[in-house]
Amino acid sequence: GTGNSIDYTYQVITDSLENIYVTGSSRSGSLLGTEDAVTVKYNQAGAEQWVNRFDGQANGSDIGYCLAIDNSFNVYVGAAIDKGNTKLQIGVVKINPSGSTLWDVSYVYSPAPEDFPYSIAVDSSQNIYVCGISFGDSTTDYDIATIKYSQSVGIDPVSSSIPDGFRLYQNYPNPFNPSTSIKFDIPKAGFVSLKVYDITGREVATLVNEVLQPSKYKVDWNSYQFSSGVYFYKIQAGDFTKVQKMILTK
Repeated sequence: GTGNSIDYTYQVITDSLENIYVTGSSRSGSLLGTEDAVTVKYNQAGAEQWVNRFDGQANGSDIGYCLAIDNSFNVYVGAAIDKGNTKLQIGVVKINPSGSTLWDVSYVYSPAPEDFPYSIAVDSSQNIYVCGISFGDSTTDYDIATIKYSQSVGIDPVSSSIPDGFRLYQNYPNPFNPSTSIKFDIPKAGFVSLKVYDITGREVATLVNEVLQPSKYKVDWNSYQFSSGVYFYKIQAGDFTKVQKMILTK
């Protein structure tokens, strides 16, 4: 790792193309607390393809424990994520096929958690299942925790007519809490990307990332895990690109 210090591997898996994925922890410095959850992809010849370092909080210890891959070669890492003051939560980090973090979520029950995931899986509908141990309280101590996450965003055609041009409409409602709808028009078949960014320009959600047929569409975004503020959503379809602003209030 970058800190030339202590690095650990916790799981190794392969995909259908015999690429190899490794996850574990790697220090970015020499001290305890500089561990990042690190996932590395190698091809079948052992050549490094990418490295993903996930740091849940500055000066915290983050550890990747388990891995899963979906049919689109997105990688899911079950990790212990440090939220500060030595509080570890069960986390899931999604990495796209290029090695970039798409999103992360975490589960916590106790105000003073010390939680660890041991297994993660993804089904054909892209639901995610993670299982591990989660600290309850002084009575129950450690409990078995199993969490299911859904990635369904509900991309729905809203008209049978074919639009005469590309369009991206203002979301509704706006401001919103916690969910809002975004409508867009696609006049010809092609690959469509619709992503959400925070005020710093960091990508926080991918709502559409697939080939769509000509139609008018609506997609919902549930922002339950995000904080209040200004967000932007951007569509890319062929040569068409447009950005709109929306406001989340909680």
